[in-house]
Amino acid sequence: MSDTTAPTFVSAATSGDGAEVQLTYSETLGSTTAPPSAFNVSVDGSQASIARATTSGSNVILSLTSSIQPGQSVSAGYTAPPPNNSVTTNSAVQDVAGNDASSLNPTAATNNSTALSDSSLNFSSTSVATGTDSIPQDVATADFNRDGILDLVVADAKTSDSRARIYLGDGIGGFTTGSSQPVGRLPWSITANDFNGDGDVDVATANNLDNSISVLLSDSNGNLSATQTINGGPTVSGATTRPRYITNLDCNLDGRADLAWTISYGPTREGKLAILINNGSSDPFLGVTATFLPIGTNPYGLVATDLNGDGKADLIAANSPNPGGADVNGSISVLLSNGDGTFQSAQSTSVGIKPRYLSSGDYNRDGKQDLALTLSEDENKVQILLGNGSGGFSSPTSYALGSDSGPRDVISEDFNAD
Repeated sequence: MSDTTAPTFVSAATSGDGAEVQLTYSETLGSTTAPPSAFNVSVDGSQASIARATTSGSNVILSLTSSIQPGQSVSAGYTAPPPNNSVTTNSAVQDVAGNDASSLNPTAATNNSTALSDSSLNFSSTSVATGTDSIPQDVATADFNRDGILDLVVADAKTSDSRARIYLGDGIGGFTTGSSQPVGRLPWSITANDFNGDGDVDVATANNLDNSISVLLSDSNGNLSATQTINGGPTVSGATTRPRYITNLDCNLDGRADLAWTISYGPTREGKLAILINNGSSDPFLGVTATFLPIGTNPYGLVATDLNGDGKADLIAANSPNPGGADVNGSISVLLSNGDGTFQSAQSTSVGIKPRYLSSGDYNRDGKQDLALTLSEDENKVQILLGNGSGGFSSPTSYALGSDSGPRDVISEDFNAD
């Protein structure tokens, strides 16, 4: 005998992180369900935005674009389409036999959220002295002495004594001075990873005045040693080459950390992206020659992330043309990885004036990587570009940071545990 009994609603509740509302029904549901527009979630009397609707067992899971906070009043409802029990469709809440559930008037949902509210986003500060007349230019985090606690490595851009300086974490927000090693003049940026495969975290800096890359290997106690100085840019007659932002990624999927950095050179600040492939030895970049790929004019920041979901890290650079001249829109250059150490030709997307630095993350919880981008000097903004999953982006949304704020770098993290 065929099943003709429709599933009935049982209860509604939020998830513990407040990111979802779960509608529970009396029986197992089909693998597809109604679109987000068929549902409604109200939080303290205001309509919440639903990113997607999925099913799991006897539950419909409504994923929200903003998390529900503890103590908020929540209700949920559902508007069913006209009945169609003859076929299983994806336009309704149905059981596995294709029987449609009835509409649900707004019904109170149990709020199980323990997420921190925005008002509880507070920080305490600890200052780390980096030396008299030092110029801390950039910082990276890693566990350099293998004690399970994050440490810092700082690029000190003091031109008379440029160094990479390690500060060892104590696990409660404090740091003590560790090893340091000289690097090339004016280290603009710094990155950390295990480059020689010995389990210890190593360091590389992009040195702007020397047109060089410094690679420093470390031991298990976090002591740095100078290993190699690498040419930072192409040789161009009469042009000064300036490496800027360095990062690490696995370009050829061999499990070893490679290097990439942005370069500007010549009077027009032509842009290049350098790729340096790890040779897999104890001297990881010995005998290796960098490849230089064209990108936009006067590049600054660089980030590596998988934009198109193929398991390969892609590269995105921020280009800020016409330095010192009239304000013009900058761009980002997107280079999709082929997974063999090579990249597709750069694709350009226009952004705001004087873009500087980038960070990546899934900001709208759709499973695709997005970008955050600082616009410096006259703009004083952060832009958010939502990824489309194939290497492209939506039109940027800008957030003002205040007059004369001069934003430089940007990071992405879940600061309020939501």
